[in-house]
Formats: sequence, structure tokens, C-alpha cells
Amino acid sequence: NQAFHISVAYQRGAYDDYDAEINLKERSLLRLGYENASVLVVIEAFTARDPSLVVQAAQLAEGVDLTLLPAQSLVAHGGSAVIHWYFKELWSLKLRADHVNPATALAEMDVRSQIAAVSYETLNGITLAGIYSRTDLGENHSLKSRTTEKGLLALRMVF
Repeated sequence: NQAFHISVAYQRGAYDDYDAEINLKERSLLRLGYENASVLVVIEAFTARDPSLVVQAAQLAEGVDLTLLPAQSLVAHGGSAVIHWYFKELWSLKLRADHVNPATALAEMDVRSQIAAVSYETLNGITLAGIYSRTDLGENHSLKSRTTEKGLLALRMVF
């Protein structure tokens, strides 16, 4: 069994709390995928438009600093790639990479992240996972640390 997936989405609306000149909320998404019994591969790309006040207030894009763009409509671009490989009967490997530029009007605002996870699912519904995550911020993104790394172990039980 194998399947190809294509998704195209477009959304347009407005925020109620902001000036009519900048309150446009817009999303476009293209997603391509392939899966069979042992692998799932997904690639997606998106564009978005939001007021800078919303991006700042909601702490979107890892808390990007938009003080240079007060009360403006921002265009963002980004994309993701995911591979989920079931390499043994109860084992799987998941790799994910994301990239977003939350304000294309400014240089070096990018957010790049990578996640790698290995999981083992037992026969009685328990899943154990080891996960590593790394996020890199562009030079002008914010005053935060440029690189953040995390590792964790997870346990999931299904009742």
C-alpha cells in the first residue's frame, strides 16, 4: 500500500482588534506527501500575513522582536520537511526540519529548527521515545540566545 497526498489551502480573514489598514489575516499552504507501510515523507511550504502587533503579542515565531515594524502588516514565508521511518516492527525514527522568516521585510529574522526522535512501541500500548531538538535564530531575530538545544525522554501509555 502506498499513497501520494497533495493539499492546497487558502484562508483570508481579519482581526477585530486592529486598525483596518493592517488587520488582514491570510494563510496559503501547499503540502506534498508520500507514504507506504514503512515511511511517511511530507514537504510543505506556506505564506502568511498578520499585523506585527499580533505576532508580537502572541509571541509567535519564537518571540521575534518586531520593534522596527510597529503597527504594520507582515508577510512571512516558511516550510517544513518530515520523514517518519518505521525501520523495525516496533521501532521508528522521525526527522523534522522547519524554517520560517516571520518578517520578510527585515533581514536575518529567520527561525530554523530540527527535531530527531527515536521511539519504541511495546506490544501492550506503551511508547518510549528519545527526542532531540535544536532551534537557531537569525542574527536580528531578538535578544534571545541564537541557539537552543533540548533533549528529552518521553513515555506514553494508552489506556
